[in-house]
Amino acid sequence: MSLRFLAGPTPSRKRLILIAAALALALLIGVAVWLAGNKGPAAPPPPNYGKLPVAVSVAAARTGPLQRDLHALGTITPLAQVTVRSQVDGELIKLHYTEGQAVAQGQLLAEIDPRPFQTALASAEGELAQTQALLGRISQEGWAQRRPGYGWEFSSMMTTPDSLLQSYRLRLALEPAALREPGFRIEKSVLARCRAAEMHLLDGGIATDTADQLHDRGVRFHESLVEASGNPFFIDTIKRVNRVRRLLSYRSMQDRSRYQQHCDQHLAILDLLERERNDEAADALSAHLRSTLDNLARISGILTS
Repeated sequence: MSLRFLAGPTPSRKRLILIAAALALALLIGVAVWLAGNKGPAAPPPPNYGKLPVAVSVAAARTGPLQRDLHALGTITPLAQVTVRSQVDGELIKLHYTEGQAVAQGQLLAEIDPRPFQTALASAEGELAQTQALLGRISQEGWAQRRPGYGWEFSSMMTTPDSLLQSYRLRLALEPAALREPGFRIEKSVLARCRAAEMHLLDGGIATDTADQLHDRGVRFHESLVEASGNPFFIDTIKRVNRVRRLLSYRSMQDRSRYQQHCDQHLAILDLLERERNDEAADALSAHLRSTLDNLARISGILTS
């Protein structure tokens, strides 16, 4: 007799996977529940310090400063700010203070190189000396005089273009009269010196001499004649006039064409005086001054420029 065993249906592979996943999930949940139940006691809440008691002590009341310290960042602004600087600029060569040091008014703080200022001072002193010498020359010539206290003023005789012409009219009245003075005496050496000066001009000095030399030549000639009179009033007057007219004479020397005629007239006057014909010499001197006065009137434009 034969036996047959009938087996039931075999579970599929997909069903086995689902059963395994369910078991794993159940295991994870169990572990999580166990861990949550074993965390230990909960942390106590934070203390409330506002309700804690404060320690105090008792002391007698007294007056005194209250010390309070504040630690913070800030900016200090001064009530007044002062900038210290020198009155002049230059190279700094030495300091006489340390930063933050208290200083007083008038205290020497620093030194700068003095050499540039010493050079400038020496130059200014040189210019001052030249100016003072010039003012002395102007005063000596009678062109200007010092005011009381401070300053200078030009002579009133120098304020108009007619001053030189007026000086010649004064000389026209004075110089011929000096030749007619009873005590008139002129040395032969004086005549020779004056004649040599005129010959120098005729030999080319008119063109080459400076304005100073031309003026001094004329001054020496005329003053020599007046000095021979022996009259101190004539002598003092002619010297004062010659000092004042120097500046105006410089202008008239721009036209030197008339100087040859002057030299010829001067030589003729010297010849008459050498022969002691004083009246004729006085007339010749008067004619010479009138001629010069007429020439100056013709060049008045130069005198006023």
